[in-house]
Amino acid sequence: MAVVCGFADGDRLGNAVAFDTAADAIGFDADALYAYWGIIGTHLLFVALAFAILHYGRTTREALGLSLGVLLLNDIVDYGVGFHPPLRYEPGLVVPAATVALSFVAVALAAWGFDRLASVDNAD
Repeated sequence: MAVVCGFADGDRLGNAVAFDTAADAIGFDADALYAYWGIIGTHLLFVALAFAILHYGRTTREALGLSLGVLLLNDIVDYGVGFHPPLRYEPGLVVPAATVALSFVAVALAAWGFDRLASVDNAD
Protein backbone atom coordinates (compact mmCIF):
# COMPACT_ATOMS: atom_id res chain seq x y z
CA MET A 1 0.00 0.00 0.00
CA ALA A 2 2.80 2.43 0.88
CA VAL A 3 4.53 1.74 -2.44
CA VAL A 4 1.33 2.36 -4.43
CA CYS A 5 0.61 5.57 -2.51
CA GLY A 6 4.18 6.73 -3.08
CA PHE A 7 3.85 6.22 -6.82
CA ALA A 8 0.50 7.99 -6.89
CA ASP A 9 1.86 10.99 -5.00
CA GLY A 10 5.15 11.09 -6.90
CA ASP A 11 7.02 10.94 -3.58
CA ARG A 12 10.36 9.35 -4.44
CA LEU A 13 11.57 9.38 -0.85
CA GLY A 14 8.39 7.57 0.18
CA ASN A 15 9.06 4.97 -2.52
CA ALA A 16 12.59 4.37 -1.28
CA VAL A 17 11.44 4.03 2.34
CA ALA A 18 8.62 1.69 1.36
CA PHE A 19 11.01 -0.40 -0.77
CA ASP A 20 13.54 -0.67 2.06
CA THR A 21 10.81 -1.59 4.53
CA ALA A 22 9.40 -4.24 2.19
CA ALA A 23 12.90 -5.60 1.52
CA ASP A 24 13.61 -5.85 5.24
CA ALA A 25 10.27 -7.57 5.79
CA ILE A 26 11.14 -10.38 3.37
CA GLY A 27 14.70 -10.75 4.68
CA PHE A 28 16.69 -9.03 1.92
CA ASP A 29 18.30 -5.63 1.92
CA ALA A 30 18.26 -3.45 -1.19
CA ASP A 31 21.71 -4.67 -2.29
CA ALA A 32 20.63 -8.31 -2.03
CA LEU A 33 17.50 -7.66 -4.10
CA TYR A 34 19.59 -5.89 -6.75
CA ALA A 35 22.07 -8.77 -6.82
CA TYR A 36 19.20 -11.29 -7.01
CA TRP A 37 17.57 -9.62 -10.02
CA GLY A 38 20.98 -9.09 -11.59
CA ILE A 39 21.65 -12.82 -11.35
CA ILE A 40 18.21 -13.66 -12.73
CA GLY A 41 18.69 -11.22 -15.62
CA THR A 42 22.12 -12.50 -16.60
CA HIS A 43 20.93 -16.11 -16.48
CA LEU A 44 18.00 -15.25 -18.76
CA LEU A 45 20.52 -13.78 -21.17
CA PHE A 46 22.44 -17.08 -21.03
CA VAL A 47 19.24 -18.88 -22.06
CA ALA A 48 18.76 -16.49 -24.98
CA LEU A 49 22.37 -17.06 -26.02
CA ALA A 50 21.87 -20.82 -25.87
CA PHE A 51 18.91 -20.56 -28.26
CA ALA A 52 20.98 -18.38 -30.61
CA ILE A 53 23.82 -20.93 -30.64
CA LEU A 54 21.37 -23.61 -31.79
CA HIS A 55 21.07 -21.83 -35.15
CA TYR A 56 24.73 -22.15 -36.07
CA GLY A 57 26.15 -24.81 -33.72
CA ARG A 58 26.63 -28.52 -34.22
CA THR A 59 27.71 -31.19 -31.74
CA THR A 60 28.84 -34.79 -31.38
CA ARG A 61 28.07 -37.54 -28.88
CA GLU A 62 31.56 -37.14 -27.49
CA ALA A 63 31.09 -33.41 -26.90
CA LEU A 64 27.77 -34.04 -25.16
CA GLY A 65 29.39 -36.71 -22.98
CA LEU A 66 32.26 -34.41 -22.09
CA SER A 67 29.79 -31.63 -21.27
CA LEU A 68 27.83 -33.90 -18.95
CA GLY A 69 31.05 -35.02 -17.27
CA VAL A 70 32.21 -31.44 -16.69
CA LEU A 71 28.79 -30.43 -15.35
CA LEU A 72 28.69 -33.38 -12.94
CA LEU A 73 32.26 -32.68 -11.81
CA ASN A 74 31.22 -29.10 -11.14
CA ASP A 75 28.24 -30.36 -9.11
CA ILE A 76 30.54 -32.60 -7.07
CA VAL A 77 32.96 -29.74 -6.38
CA ASP A 78 30.11 -27.35 -5.53
CA TYR A 79 28.08 -29.53 -3.21
CA GLY A 80 30.27 -32.55 -2.46
CA VAL A 81 33.34 -30.53 -1.46
CA GLY A 82 31.37 -27.51 -0.26
CA PHE A 83 32.43 -24.84 -2.76
CA HIS A 84 28.83 -23.98 -3.67
CA PRO A 85 27.88 -20.33 -4.16
CA PRO A 86 27.03 -18.41 -1.00
CA LEU A 87 23.49 -19.21 0.06
CA ARG A 88 21.28 -17.69 2.73
CA TYR A 89 20.36 -21.21 3.83
CA GLU A 90 21.89 -24.66 4.09
CA PRO A 91 21.48 -26.43 0.71
CA GLY A 92 20.46 -29.77 2.26
CA LEU A 93 19.76 -32.53 -0.28
CA VAL A 94 17.18 -30.78 -2.45
CA VAL A 95 19.47 -28.15 -3.99
CA PRO A 96 22.29 -30.58 -4.94
CA ALA A 97 19.76 -33.08 -6.32
CA ALA A 98 18.08 -30.35 -8.37
CA THR A 99 21.47 -29.17 -9.64
CA VAL A 100 22.44 -32.68 -10.78
CA ALA A 101 19.02 -33.09 -12.41
CA LEU A 102 19.48 -29.76 -14.23
CA SER A 103 22.87 -30.95 -15.50
CA PHE A 104 21.20 -33.97 -17.11
CA VAL A 105 18.32 -31.85 -18.45
CA ALA A 106 20.71 -29.30 -19.97
CA VAL A 107 22.69 -31.99 -21.82
CA ALA A 108 19.48 -33.75 -22.90
CA LEU A 109 18.14 -30.47 -24.31
CA ALA A 110 21.44 -29.89 -26.13
CA ALA A 111 21.31 -33.42 -27.57
CA TRP A 112 17.75 -32.82 -28.73
CA GLY A 113 18.29 -29.29 -30.07
CA PHE A 114 21.65 -29.40 -31.81
CA ASP A 115 22.25 -30.89 -35.23
CA ARG A 116 24.94 -33.56 -35.31
CA LEU A 117 28.37 -32.72 -36.66
CA ALA A 118 29.51 -35.25 -39.25
CA SER A 119 32.32 -37.37 -37.89
CA VAL A 120 35.73 -37.22 -39.55
CA ASP A 121 35.43 -40.87 -40.60
CA ASN A 122 32.11 -40.25 -42.37
CA ALA A 123 33.21 -37.03 -44.10
CA ASP A 124 34.59 -38.88 -47.16
